[in-house]
Amino acid sequence: MTKYITSPLYKLIPPDEVHDLNAEEIRKIKKGEAFLWYNIETSRKLSVNPTIHTFLKCFERLVTPEEAFEVFAETIDTPIEEVTPIAKQFFADMLRREVLVSEAVATVLKQDFDETGALMALETGFQLGMYRVGERLASQVPTEVYTGTDVRNEESVILKVLRAPDDIYPTVLKAWRKDFASEFDILKGLEGHPNIVRVLEKGQVGVLTYAAIEKVIGESLVSRLEVATPSLSERMEWLTAILDAFAWMHLRRIVHGDVHGGNILITEQGNIKVIDFDLALHLDDKSPEKRQTGGVHEFIAPEKLDIRAFGKVKSTPDCRSEVYQLGVLAYFLFYEKMPFIGLTWKALAKSIEEDTPIFPNQMASGENMPTELVDWLRTALEKDPNARYESARLMYFEWRDALEMKVSV
Repeated sequence: MTKYITSPLYKLIPPDEVHDLNAEEIRKIKKGEAFLWYNIETSRKLSVNPTIHTFLKCFERLVTPEEAFEVFAETIDTPIEEVTPIAKQFFADMLRREVLVSEAVATVLKQDFDETGALMALETGFQLGMYRVGERLASQVPTEVYTGTDVRNEESVILKVLRAPDDIYPTVLKAWRKDFASEFDILKGLEGHPNIVRVLEKGQVGVLTYAAIEKVIGESLVSRLEVATPSLSERMEWLTAILDAFAWMHLRRIVHGDVHGGNILITEQGNIKVIDFDLALHLDDKSPEKRQTGGVHEFIAPEKLDIRAFGKVKSTPDCRSEVYQLGVLAYFLFYEKMPFIGLTWKALAKSIEEDTPIFPNQMASGENMPTELVDWLRTALEKDPNARYESARLMYFEWRDALEMKVSV
């Protein structure tokens, strides 16, 4: 008989540590009318009533459902035959929410997570296919990023790893693996462009799915602008390369989905590399489970944002919404500030939907902003998507025309 236990990932939050809820929820928790459980992996919060809390306490150790139902019946002083139907409902719900897990799953979770709940890094030297794992650079469930080395030639690479054992939440695992594979299939389809990061290889070792990616030595566009004041010509050169890369994507009906300055790298040689394709999608992919997140909030196109839901969008990106995002990026590149601002999500969303961007005569470097480039930028930032360039390809051609007009003046 399979035994179950409360997931090692779920912790009960003491009443005096509850802060980021509304006043009524905090009142209930402090009075013992509700209890807050917190998933240390996903940050998901689950507020339950005293009865369900008592039920979960019956799974503090490994037990069969029948054993837990008996303890539950004794605790609430109710005959087992009356308790069992409702206990079965509680059990099914908590299992679906992954608050209760099987013994096998609990064992894996305890191995994978340290006492603080952080996913433990792969050991340095661990080998994924032909790649040796180095330092962990980032971790955000379900993926991690490491430095790596190709053992065949000792060349440095970046390793992106999907960390999820085969027997954990099959439906979720299937979706994670599909998205992970999609990211690198898309990158493979973009091979050949010098300003797009290259995927070298993808594979699987045991329960670990991984991809080896070209290591780019440089800094993000945001970081460069924080420490340097590039000339107008440098900024135009960078933007030309960025637009060329996105024109290449849109020609192949691919949208990046997460345009912002942190995903544009400037190499030591001064070249541009577009990175981080985990939100990218092919426009012919009509999968209903495609994500509805909009990336960095300040870059969400007005027709996509949902003012009622923080950071969410009404539909997946398309070429015209990505043209808008590239317009925001270009505005930031020239002026080193965002065209729309707001201290809260609603204020920001309202500004994106309603405000007209201001185009100062001088850019951040103190040089005059050419009117041809302002006109181009104004079109990219139009509220009406039909008034924008229809794709990054047309946007790129119009940009080249604007540069030629500037030169000829």
